[in-house]
Amino acid sequence: MRVPPVLQVLLLGLCACQARPTLQQPRPLTAPFTSAARMFDLWLSPRSIARDTGELSAGAARLVHDELDFGTARKTAKAMLGEPPQRIGAAVASTRRLVGHEVVRLGDLRRSEGWSALDPRWDLVDLAADTHRLPEFLHLEQRALGEPDDREHRTDPADDRPEAGWLPRILRRILP
Repeated sequence: MRVPPVLQVLLLGLCACQARPTLQQPRPLTAPFTSAARMFDLWLSPRSIARDTGELSAGAARLVHDELDFGTARKTAKAMLGEPPQRIGAAVASTRRLVGHEVVRLGDLRRSEGWSALDPRWDLVDLAADTHRLPEFLHLEQRALGEPDDREHRTDPADDRPEAGWLPRILRRILP
């Protein structure tokens, strides 16, 4: 009895695979349980929960410490509270006086040349004019999706075939 060559090649390949050791050994039947136990240890074990809550509490303590540490603002507030009230009132009065002198020095800004550059009315006039020409800019007088077989694009004026429907036009664009 003669064995076909294809069967011989398959038989030799199977024997060769069985004779040499493989790089990956078959997984044991307990592999899913081992993986589940490993995931439980990583995420849900008491040790991992304690580690996570410890990190959360340390982060919260750092956040509270950083939020309550105002640095120089706290020192300035302590210094101001230590000053007599007359000096604080004098600082407020001198600040008002300084602001008043600056307002007088600057004068009426509406009459200055720089103020006209900040006037938005001219831009609004241009915007209103452009808004009235918006249909012209967007070419709304033309049809959005003119088709080669629409009646207005046909070369034969006597052609009375119906226009293509929505689905044939879409399919013509998608399919070659």
